[in-house]
Parts: sequence; structure tokens; C-alpha cells
Amino acid sequence: MLDKTLADYFPTSDPPSSIPDPVAADSLKPEAPPAGMVEDPVCHRHVETANSTIRADYEGKTFHFCSEECKEIFQVNPAPYGKAA
Repeated sequence: MLDKTLADYFPTSDPPSSIPDPVAADSLKPEAPPAGMVEDPVCHRHVETANSTIRADYEGKTFHFCSEECKEIFQVNPAPYGKAA
């Protein structure tokens, strides 16, 4: 026979106050890259444009990548990544 109920194991409480407000979309946007850097469209890492050797052109725009892997992913289907730019 059980002496405790489910409520004893799973007490209810008020929701935590640290949950972001979904209406406040600005709080969910990623930070803009620092000056002289752009965002890799695949993994969203920041890449220095001055030293970038891994890049691809799509619809008249040059995209910079952090790695050959990200570039390959982009080249397989660039449309979704090209729209985000």
C-alpha cells in the first residue's frame, strides 16, 4: 500500500518567472555579428570577412562559411539559407 499520492511526488507550484515572453520577439533574436564579420548562414557562427576563404555565391550575393562542411550543406540546397540573408 502506498502512503503517498502523486501530489506528494509532483507538487504544483507557480511557473518560473524566467520563462521568456513569446510576444517579446526581440528578446529571441540572435545578436548581430560584430563589425567586419558576417554570419555563416548554415550554423550561424560569426565569420571574419577579411580572412574568409570558404565562400559561395548565390543569386548575386557572396556567403561566407566557417567550414567546408557548412559550405557543402549550403550548396546542396542554398534556397532556404539564401532567403535568410
